[in-house]
Amino acid sequence: MKTPHTSDYQTTGINAREAGWFEIVTCGAKCPIRSPHDERLKWLEEDFIPYFLEWQNEVEVLYKGEEKRILARPTLEGLLFTTRNMIKLAKRLLQNGLEYVCLRILTQDVLEAVFGDLRSRMAHCRNPDISQVGYGISAVTQRKIIKRVKGGNTTFGAQNPWQSVCSDPLPKRQKVAK
Repeated sequence: MKTPHTSDYQTTGINAREAGWFEIVTCGAKCPIRSPHDERLKWLEEDFIPYFLEWQNEVEVLYKGEEKRILARPTLEGLLFTTRNMIKLAKRLLQNGLEYVCLRILTQDVLEAVFGDLRSRMAHCRNPDISQVGYGISAVTQRKIIKRVKGGNTTFGAQNPWQSVCSDPLPKRQKVAK
């Protein structure tokens, strides 16, 4: 890394980048991303991700066996995976005609709730067979009920996520007179 090797600098750099990342991924309708070339997406790609990759490389090369000098591997991999995919999704949506993207509405809570429900239906079996998985999936899709898993970490609360799914057509855009 091109930075001093002090824990204070590392902590400051990490905190600043985490704050920047959090500010970007919680952007709402007041400050949406409107272009695939938005400076925030560029910062995530060109500063945030390389910083963590360089830090990981530095720890692996200079501090072998001292994994506590970096985020836990699953956390780091999840952070980088999530960031890369948010960037790709935002760019793709914007390039395909979406007017703007609010990253804060991208959530995997419903997906986590489905898998949590499947695990609970299979009595928390760590190695289910195909019939157990098939039964669980059919129970969820046919009944359209995803129960809240006790101790789960999803945010949709007591509301059934299927209630917000509908097949109503979206309203047509109004033509703008030129």
